[in-house]
Amino acid sequence: GGSVTFFKRAFLTAVAAAVFVMPSQAASVTWDFAGTYAGTDYGPHGTALTGSLTFNSAASVTTFGPTYGFFQPTSIAFTVSGYPGGSVTYTGSSNFVELYDNENSSYDMFKVSGSVSVSNPNNISSIIWERYVLTVYDPSQTLLNSVNVPTTAPNLSVALVKNVSLIYNQGQYHDNYNLTSLAEPTGTPEPASMGLIAIGLVGVAVTAVRKRYTTR
Repeated sequence: GGSVTFFKRAFLTAVAAAVFVMPSQAASVTWDFAGTYAGTDYGPHGTALTGSLTFNSAASVTTFGPTYGFFQPTSIAFTVSGYPGGSVTYTGSSNFVELYDNENSSYDMFKVSGSVSVSNPNNISSIIWERYVLTVYDPSQTLLNSVNVPTTAPNLSVALVKNVSLIYNQGQYHDNYNLTSLAEPTGTPEPASMGLIAIGLVGVAVTAVRKRYTTR
């Protein structure tokens, strides 16, 4: 009768709402990172670095054998504070993420590199850096499990090398910052958690409708 039809409509509405909040398989992933000054080859330098890397979890990876692959992230940008004139933000372009898994049977490495545009270049009071490289290098070969797009941020605790380098003139000069953190932003729901939330919404809606008609 009418109550059954109403129940069906309510159920379908709840399912539609759950699907709306569930993430797509091609989810956008962001990792925040931070670092402190480690050394420079030229002129004034900053003291601390904070930034973020964003990529698509379903990005296409180009592989060369089972131990090397690369893909293009969506964006990367970081701010270096402590320059003589104040903070400077570096925005990456032509970026690539490189994945080395058990390369030469001797190491794993997660590497992001590209060109940078510089905000407030006068704040640097030195040469204008042209490129960047973010490197996490692990000779114990536990950093990565494959050359697929990573599902979790690399574990810095197992890395021998973990830094961001600003580069000038094809490597003639470097400005280096040791990474102190690399992780998803605090409070960001994982896809699995979002899926449970969606299922919960369906359950709540169905229970509410049942109670409505069992109390009549």
